Amino acid sequence: MEDNPASLSALVDLGMLTRAACHEMNNLLASQQGFLRMLDRLPEQDANQTRWLQQVLTVSQEMALLVRSLQSRAHHGADPSPLSPGWQEGSAVQAIASQLQRERVALPTLIVQRLVALLGELCGQDDHSLRAVTRIHTRDNIPQGGQALFGYFADFSNAVWLTVSDRSDGRALQALLGSTESILPGVDAQEVDWLAALLSALLRQHGGDVLVGKPDETGNLPLLLALPGLPAPEI
Repeated sequence: MEDNPASLSALVDLGMLTRAACHEMNNLLASQQGFLRMLDRLPEQDANQTRWLQQVLTVSQEMALLVRSLQSRAHHGADPSPLSPGWQEGSAVQAIASQLQRERVALPTLIVQRLVALLGELCGQDDHSLRAVTRIHTRDNIPQGGQALFGYFADFSNAVWLTVSDRSDGRALQALLGSTESILPGVDAQEVDWLAALLSALLRQHGGDVLVGKPDETGNLPLLLALPGLPAPEI
C-alpha cells in the first residue's frame, strides 16, 4: 500500500469497520452456539429441532454477508474524500475537532476528527464549506433536534453538540437510517452508505448519536452530532 495520507485514512476506516463487524459476528456466533447446545440436548425428532436448525442457518448466512461486505469495502475503489484525512494540519476538520476537544469532549483525537469528517462528507460539504455550515453548541446552549437515530447515547445533558447543514438532498439521512438496520451495507452499496456505516460504528463503539434538526434558513435539515463530554470541572 502506498504510504500517503489517503491510503492511511482508508486503512484506518477499514480497521474501524472491521472492529464493529467482529463485535457483531461474536454476537452471532454466541447465538449460533446457544442454538447448537440446545439441539444437542434434544431427543430425536423433537418438535423444536427444525425451528432451531433454521435459526442456526440464518445466523450463518448473516455472518457470511458481513464477511462479504468487508471484502467488498477492502476492494472498494472510491475516490479520495474531500475531507479525508481530517488530521491534516490547518484543515477544517482538524480545526473543528480541536474546538470540540476544548469543549471537553470525552473521546480520543482521531475519533473526533473522523466523526467530524464523516458527518461533513455525508452532508455534502468540503473543506471550505464545512467551516461556514458548522456550529458547536456547549452544554448551556443545547440545539433543538428530533429523536436520536441510533440510541447509543443516554445522557444528552452532558453532551457536546456539533451541527452541520445537510445539502445532500436527503441522501445522508436515508443512509443513516439504513445503518440503523444493518451494521454494514451490502456489496453493491454506494459510498454514502459506507460513510454512514462507519459513522454508526464509531458512535456504537465510543458513544454518541445523531439527531435531525429543524430546517435552517435555506430549507436544509441540519444533522446534530451529540458527543459525550467530560464532567464539568469542580470549582
